[in-house]
Amino acid sequence: MVHQRPIRVFALLAVIAFAITAGCLWFFFSQRDAAYRQAARELEAIAGIKGWQLTQWRDERMREGRELFTRQILMHEIADFLASGSAEPPESLRTDLKVIRESNTLVDLLLVRPSGVVAYSSSGRDHVEQEEAESLRMAISTRTVVCSGFVFTEGDNKPHLALMIPVVGQAGGVDGALMMCIDDTQENFPLNPGWPVPSDSGKFLLYRDDAGSMQFLFSSSTQDMPDSGAPAPRDAVRLPAMQALRGETGVVSGLDCRGNEVLAALHPVPDTSWLLTAEIDRDEILAGWNDQAVLIMLLLAALLCLPVMGMVLAQGEARRRHLEARIQAEAEAARLSRLFNMLSHTNQLVVRTRDADALLEGACRIAVELGGFQFAWAGLVDDAGVLRPAARAGKDFGFVDTITSPLHNGSGEAPVQVSADASVNNDLEAAAAGRPWSAAAQRAGIAASACVPLQKKGSVIGALCFYAEQRGYFGEGEIAALKEMAGDVSYALEHLDELEQREAAERALNESREQLQQAVSAGNIGLWNWDPVNDHFVVSPEWRRQLGLEYEQLTGTIRDFFDRLHPDEAPRVEEQRAILRASRRKSFNFEFRLRHADGSYRWILSLMSLRRDASGATERVLGANVDITERKILEQEILQSQKMESIGRLAGGVAHDFNNILSVISGYAELGLERLDKDAPVAADLLEIKSASDRAANLTQQLLAFSRRQAIRQEVVDLNQVVRESQKMLERLIGEDIELSAALDPDLPAVMADPGQIGQVLINLAVNARDAMPKGGKLQITTWSETPARRLTAPESGIKHPVFSCISITDSGTGMNSEQLERVFDPFYTTKSKGHGTGLGLATVYAIVTQSKGSVSVSSEPGNGTTFTIMLPAQEAVAKPAEPPQECAEDRPGGSERVLLVEDEAFMRDVTERMLVKLGYNVVSAVDGEDALEKLTKADGGFDLMLSDVIMPRLNGAELAARVRESWPGLRILLMSGYTDDIIGRHGVLEEGIQLLNKPFKLNELAEKLRAVLSKPPVNA
Repeated sequence: MVHQRPIRVFALLAVIAFAITAGCLWFFFSQRDAAYRQAARELEAIAGIKGWQLTQWRDERMREGRELFTRQILMHEIADFLASGSAEPPESLRTDLKVIRESNTLVDLLLVRPSGVVAYSSSGRDHVEQEEAESLRMAISTRTVVCSGFVFTEGDNKPHLALMIPVVGQAGGVDGALMMCIDDTQENFPLNPGWPVPSDSGKFLLYRDDAGSMQFLFSSSTQDMPDSGAPAPRDAVRLPAMQALRGETGVVSGLDCRGNEVLAALHPVPDTSWLLTAEIDRDEILAGWNDQAVLIMLLLAALLCLPVMGMVLAQGEARRRHLEARIQAEAEAARLSRLFNMLSHTNQLVVRTRDADALLEGACRIAVELGGFQFAWAGLVDDAGVLRPAARAGKDFGFVDTITSPLHNGSGEAPVQVSADASVNNDLEAAAAGRPWSAAAQRAGIAASACVPLQKKGSVIGALCFYAEQRGYFGEGEIAALKEMAGDVSYALEHLDELEQREAAERALNESREQLQQAVSAGNIGLWNWDPVNDHFVVSPEWRRQLGLEYEQLTGTIRDFFDRLHPDEAPRVEEQRAILRASRRKSFNFEFRLRHADGSYRWILSLMSLRRDASGATERVLGANVDITERKILEQEILQSQKMESIGRLAGGVAHDFNNILSVISGYAELGLERLDKDAPVAADLLEIKSASDRAANLTQQLLAFSRRQAIRQEVVDLNQVVRESQKMLERLIGEDIELSAALDPDLPAVMADPGQIGQVLINLAVNARDAMPKGGKLQITTWSETPARRLTAPESGIKHPVFSCISITDSGTGMNSEQLERVFDPFYTTKSKGHGTGLGLATVYAIVTQSKGSVSVSSEPGNGTTFTIMLPAQEAVAKPAEPPQECAEDRPGGSERVLLVEDEAFMRDVTERMLVKLGYNVVSAVDGEDALEKLTKADGGFDLMLSDVIMPRLNGAELAARVRESWPGLRILLMSGYTDDIIGRHGVLEEGIQLLNKPFKLNELAEKLRAVLSKPPVNA
């Protein structure tokens, strides 16, 4: 027992000592691991931020390239130089390239042709590397800005970023590229500032996998590190970079190139082939813990003596230190994250903002929302040198709007003082004693402030001011971040001023171009430019629009003109070219036809100007095309109208004389038949004479209708009623082998027309359709109303009525070709065989419809029948129902009244007098108007009716009627004429109060007309 107790105590002490030792070791290693984990979190945060900044830096370079790509004046100047083949660019272009290189801090700036040949290099380079050539091909094919990644040139181990900007010429082709070489030594390269927190061994590596070897692109520390671009062997398996190439990510342990143990964060850069490593020596991480390890070993013996007390004290102290370190590390990480986040969002704001006010507002908002500041405001210096607030965000404590003090004010009247450097006050309560704004700051909870200047070209132009709730808030890290933020905003403000000036100049230039383009477009002028030496043919958009062509349909050579030239124009064009070569003229006008994309031909008036060299040879041809197709069509319509008018006057004159002759023939034939028995041998001959005169009279009526010399009596007409009344007669005309059908619109509006002439139109069209269907077929008559929204195209262009009543006649006949359609309404034109048509039927239809203020159109194809469409202006009045025909009396109406007959032609006067006597009238004849007035004067008017011809010498019938109505208002008047042009109104309608008897007339027609006039009271009575 005596011996067992010491053994037990010894064992207990051994256990306690072992426990103490194990506990100390556990505490040491756990604290070391905690330090590693804290360092790992910081490494991951730093690597992520730097990777994001690398992406932003690369995107910013791409945006700079796209901005240059949109500068059309610069691109066109570069394109002209690349296309010219000159060895050196012009002075103005070299100046622009120098400005671009210096403003973007480029190591080199090249102009490269599509073949890869270097046309210009600011550093004297004479070739492009293979990776640059691949980017060049991609930029040319896609017509977009392409970034090649980092490239190494021969003899230089420093990589550069190659930015390819395609150069698009004025003709639309890619003439080469502008290559910007950007190295990683720029101040704005994200990895250049180095490690963001105090560190002796922290460094960044940027590298990529280059076909079997690792190629370094950048190193923030040159001590024992490979040069940029130097490949590392694959067998360096513990290098963090090699671990990243094997696909590992996150935080890893390894050896650097010096053989030191390091902790590294592996981070691939988004949208690139680059890999980023942020690493720090393990010794630096454990620098504090090495001293602690020695102390722990020294204290271990004492702890063995006092195991329980030592264990408790050591554990408590370690826990306290651990908690303090953790709190401090977390606070520092949060502070770094907050500042990095604020700066990154500021960078984004600077990149995307194009307005100074929005930039300042955004900077203040980011400082409050992401930077953790209580209040922030921005001010700009006005012309008087006074700082004026321009933007604010956060918890305003009410002093900003009262600031009127000059810059560099040292009076303390404001809670910040602006100077050329940052101004910091970490204890406002102590500094604000007695100041007018101190109470407001205390109520708002403001305890610290900082103000950093905004500068432009070395001069202070404003300030960014920040306020916090904690005293001592603004440390070195915060001040550095705020200075960097102010620098970004200052750079953006300066850049915006330059951009505004450049945009103003470009706007002025674009406005001038737009005004010129608007003038050209307003005049429908298509411009073109031909270089005959190189056969380079360039046209404007208006030139293509005139012919309905897309840019892709053009070859860019003179073939674009000659391939579309009308075959009939080619000889004239060649003749004009020969004349120009011989005459040495510098300008001329020429009309020709070019084929439109739809297959039609357009008439073009081209005004051409030639530029000749010293020898007289043509070196350039400039031209302006005007589409004159509509003018040509109008000229053809005017010629057609003049032709129709001339033929109409001729037809009217012929009808006048012919009707007089027919009146005599018909009258004597009727008088002869009246005196003979029906069975008399001569009666048959007289009937044939009368029938022939009737046919001739019908022909003259068509001539008069065609020439619009026929008097019409317009009234409100129901087209459906005209069709119904004409249907049976049409069925007899077209024959039994043709099926006639009608589809009539019951709501069809009435029209103003002569119902007899509308019936004549239907007859003429039906007869024409019958002749087109020799083997039978179908004839369809359709009526409907047409509104402007669905109105048919008609040849008359002056119609302005809102609603039209339409009627169409469609047959299933042989149809017509394009040549026949063009001449279908021409008088005396017919496709029928000899003896089967006069060529006046459709011309008469055209004349009747147009005289009624309507239009007629035709559509047809060979073998597919023909459709004639007639459109007449609709009327609001309702058509009167057709009156039933009156039954003819068995006896011819006659009378015993006294009639004054006025006729200048003796044979016509004689036959008319005999017809009047036959009817029982007491007749007195006068040879002309003057003779009629003498007879009326002698008889003191003693006549019941005056029957007078219209066309007479000295005093015509219309003039005679006017004088008679004035002197003898009770005398009834009846005029007769075969040519009524002198007595019909402007639109072919008889003047009010005039009764007309058309020549030639029959005995029954004369009798009925006389009784109709005598049965009514005189107009002036």
